[in-house]
Amino acid sequence: MEFLLGITLGVMGSQWWLWGLMMAIMVFEHHNYEGWGIFGILLFIATLFIILDINTKYLIISGILYIPLGVAWSIYRWKRHCSSVMKDYDLDVKMAGCELDGYQKSGFIDRLKASNNVTKIVNWVIVWPFSLLDNLIGDTIDFTTQMIKKHLIGIYNKISADNIERISG
Repeated sequence: MEFLLGITLGVMGSQWWLWGLMMAIMVFEHHNYEGWGIFGILLFIATLFIILDINTKYLIISGILYIPLGVAWSIYRWKRHCSSVMKDYDLDVKMAGCELDGYQKSGFIDRLKASNNVTKIVNWVIVWPFSLLDNLIGDTIDFTTQMIKKHLIGIYNKISADNIERISG
C-alpha cells in the first residue's frame, strides 16, 4: 500500500495539474455539483491509468475494493444529511412557533427520501475520497470560522460601544 501511495504521490508531485484537478473535484463536491465531481474523478482515474500504465486487471481489482468503501462512506454521509435536514426542520418549527403545515412538511420529507437523492448518493459512492477530505477540511474550516466570528464580534462590539452610547445620548 505504501508503495502505491509513493508512486501516486511521486507522479502527482511531478504533474502539478493533477493537484489542480484534485482541488477542482473537491470544490465540486463541496458545492454539491454532483455531475462535475463524478466527471472529475473519472478524468482523474483515466489520467492516472494513462500515466501509470496500469493494466485492466488491476483497475478492476481496484474498483472492486473502491466501491464498497464508497458505499460505506455514502451511508455515513446519508446519516449526516438526515441529521442536517432534521436540524433545519427543528429550526423552522422553532422560528414559526407552531407546527408546520403539510406543504412545508412535505419539503422536508422530500429531502429525507433516498429516492429523491439518488444523484447525491451515487456521487458520495464514486467521489468518496474527495467527499471525505471535504468533510474533514470543511468541518475544520467551519469550526475555525465560528470561533473567529464569536471572538471578533465581541471585539468589534466593544470598539463600537462608545460610539453607540454617544449617539444614544
